[in-house]
Amino acid sequence: YQSPEIREKISQICFDKYGYANPAKSPEIREKITKTLYTNSSQKASKQQRYINELYQGILNFPVKYYNVDICLPNDNIIVEYDGGFHMGNVVTGRETIEEYKRKEIIRDNVIKREGYKQIKIVSSKDLLPSDPILLQMLSEAKQYFSETAHSWITYDIDSSRMINAEHKDGIPYSFGELRKIKDSDLPNNNKTNLKGA
Repeated sequence: YQSPEIREKISQICFDKYGYANPAKSPEIREKITKTLYTNSSQKASKQQRYINELYQGILNFPVKYYNVDICLPNDNIIVEYDGGFHMGNVVTGRETIEEYKRKEIIRDNVIKREGYKQIKIVSSKDLLPSDPILLQMLSEAKQYFSETAHSWITYDIDSSRMINAEHKDGIPYSFGELRKIKDSDLPNNNKTNLKGA
């Protein structure tokens, strides 16, 4: 137990040193934490994230400023984010409001864009994925879209069977075909650690 006076003194020391009462709020410290999580391979990833990463031959949980993005395709400057069943966990558990969640997502998206990356989001709240040919088609279409426009994002919303981009903000129908659950047996043997929904 710490007395209020000790807590106040610790907060003041942290503020004097880092400019924040809580050092974890400092962008510099957050960036170091993000890089450490990546270096130590201690950031968790879902089966779906790991499956897509393997198929797209990307880098899992890559650090971009103070975020670990799900998948980075560095040769194409593309980030792939998988929004699965646990993605809005803090909203579901009441730790943050939907407004706070949306604000954080906008900030994150802006940081990713500012760092020079295009972004593909794959949304599947039931953690179902289409076949490999469809997943590869989605990546190919997104690359083509990015190369032909000045836009930086595209969303494949499996839940609503829609593809959403800057020209079609309400989305247009998209056929994802037959969907499937990813099982441990679908993953490479060396990639079965750090299971977690995302």
